[in-house]
Amino acid sequence: MRNTSRKVIDEPVLNRILATMQEKGVNQQDVARYLGLGNETFTRWKYENGKSYIKYLAQIAEYLGVSRKYLLEGIAEVSEDEKLTEKERKLLETFRGLKKTEQDMFLRQLIGFTMTAET
Repeated sequence: MRNTSRKVIDEPVLNRILATMQEKGVNQQDVARYLGLGNETFTRWKYENGKSYIKYLAQIAEYLGVSRKYLLEGIAEVSEDEKLTEKERKLLETFRGLKKTEQDMFLRQLIGFTMTAET
């Protein structure tokens, strides 16, 4: 009988991505959707011997609110999130929790609101 179990690749950058996702309560499907990739994306990254995720590193870092340097080297930098006010952080956290279509709709409404407030 053939062994069909696959071994998870021990890759520090991918491990940091996955750990950061877990810390922030983000699931793999959310990140894949944000990147415009299929749901099987993380499965391939975790089990195949390749680093195709590296080309998405900037987008992954942005989505997770961490620096590329942190994902690459494990060295935390002061992020823009730490410079934000509490209200700004809450707004950003809420926005990131929305689906892409909801984010687009929210931005349109917010821009409309600010244009109305200026007149």
